[in-house]
Amino acid sequence: MKRPANIIWLLVVLIFASIAAVSCGGDGTSEQEPTEPPAATPTAAPAAAATSVPTAAPAATPVPAAVGAVQKRLRVLAAVDRENNDPVLGLVHQTPQYHGTVFETLFDDDENFKMRNMLATDWSVTPDGKTWTFQLREGVPFHDGWGEFSAKDLFHTMQRYTREDSVNATLYNMHNMVDHVEIIDDYNVVMDLPDPFLDALAQFSGLQVSDIVSKDYFDAEGQEGVNRKMIGTGPYQFVERVLGSHVLHERVDYDHWRIKPDFEEIQIFIVLEPSTQLANLLAGEADLGRLPFDLQGPAIDGGLKIIESTIPSTTVYAIFGGNYSLGELAHEELQEDPSLFNPDFPWAIPGENGRKVREALNRAVNREELKNTVLGGRGQVMPVTFYLPFLNGWNPEWLETFEDDYGYDPVRAQELLAEVEADRGAPLDWTNARYWLSPRPELAEVQDVGEAVANYWQAIGVPIQIEERELAYAAEQFFARKISGIAWTDATPFRETDREQLRIIYASAGCCEFYSDDVVNQNYQTFLASVDLAERDQILRDTGNHLYEQYATVPLVALNVEFVINPDVIAEYKTSGFRPPRLLEYIKAVK
Repeated sequence: MKRPANIIWLLVVLIFASIAAVSCGGDGTSEQEPTEPPAATPTAAPAAAATSVPTAAPAATPVPAAVGAVQKRLRVLAAVDRENNDPVLGLVHQTPQYHGTVFETLFDDDENFKMRNMLATDWSVTPDGKTWTFQLREGVPFHDGWGEFSAKDLFHTMQRYTREDSVNATLYNMHNMVDHVEIIDDYNVVMDLPDPFLDALAQFSGLQVSDIVSKDYFDAEGQEGVNRKMIGTGPYQFVERVLGSHVLHERVDYDHWRIKPDFEEIQIFIVLEPSTQLANLLAGEADLGRLPFDLQGPAIDGGLKIIESTIPSTTVYAIFGGNYSLGELAHEELQEDPSLFNPDFPWAIPGENGRKVREALNRAVNREELKNTVLGGRGQVMPVTFYLPFLNGWNPEWLETFEDDYGYDPVRAQELLAEVEADRGAPLDWTNARYWLSPRPELAEVQDVGEAVANYWQAIGVPIQIEERELAYAAEQFFARKISGIAWTDATPFRETDREQLRIIYASAGCCEFYSDDVVNQNYQTFLASVDLAERDQILRDTGNHLYEQYATVPLVALNVEFVINPDVIAEYKTSGFRPPRLLEYIKAVK
């Protein structure tokens, strides 16, 4: 990704100028990465001829008006580098972009992130949180005549998501549930679990991409059939996929139980390069996409419109790598190899000195300046990473104290580092300190944000080296807990459940372990054992208070997702922005 050097250079100048002023007294099964759309044979016969995406168009070309009362085909741009028709093999941040209108789940969130029934019509859970009962929707057909959805398809889906080659986000929890399923009849299922689990609604929703697949189709066609064609229950059915080019879906020709979409077809183009996306939109050959902030101006000048998600669903933050717990609840990787934790690295020093270092690095960052330059004035304060006002565990007092506790103060940052060195009787050892820059599909500017943060740290005397890394490599090292002394900036959706927020992000039991200690790990164990919603909410809040006080991460901003639309084609698109673009079937057409 090409980063605007002028913005970064401006930030470097501003950072050092600010410190100088203050110091002077101021304050498919194919997983190939597509290049050009190939002249490939479609995987199924198209209902209508597919249009290819052009590679260039004049930047000043206005968007042509839609012809007729309602445009037949909605054309959407998706920046995905992994293509497949099997949701089991799909990455959670990419699959919804081209599977979401074909497959359905037991539950799903609406445009305001409120859970609703989908293929389940009712549910109950026992007071101990261990036994769940689901009543399934009757009379819902799978596409192409592959029978009606029933309990056997739910169980088959759970089995497939726990395959060894599954990369779906549901894998961890499904493993703990699949052996405890009892099918009462075709439309009633009971799960009698060994431990309390209150997140079943989210687990079987689009938030976890728990797409229901057909057992009859798999039994008849096998994995080859699943690779060849998507068979779901959604309001659109699969027509074709041309690798490196597009996926085409068409509206089902019967009364769907849920909705009759305005558009007869949805064509999802695979386009990775932002400038090409802009060209497609300006040429009127795409109707919906997402663009980097610096390309939105030309889009607006060309007659396009910017719309926002209903909630701030993208969180932007920096991570201090290697802040692990070595207590009795430590992750097995740390138990086997304690050397993965370096207690002498400055931000991982145990106790008050480590906290002071992390405070210094937080105070070194001018969040307001960063927001107004790299992010174009976008974003709201996020005092604790992944904690937002509409989620459980929120503490409004954080907003009142955030400026005092986290506000930009490079002089105080330098004083804190000096205090730690004086207490330890030696200079801080920043050997091999690195700041990794990796791209993220959720925010085109994430590497620019990371470079700015690293520059702020360098400005207070922290000799951190900036390195660009592919996301796959960075994630691999991250999950293996081999990132001591490495920081990076990320932009991801907030976690879809309270449990996942603690497990995945902070507790040692999870994959990521941004920051863990005995307090975090004990809170997580208490949370798991509780079935009292008020108690769980308080545990989350207590954990958030602890993370806030420990400067566990560098929380930056929470952003609404922004979409670029053709206003002559799209009248309304309401979505939470969680794993975008989703809920495409609800887009209202201009009539």
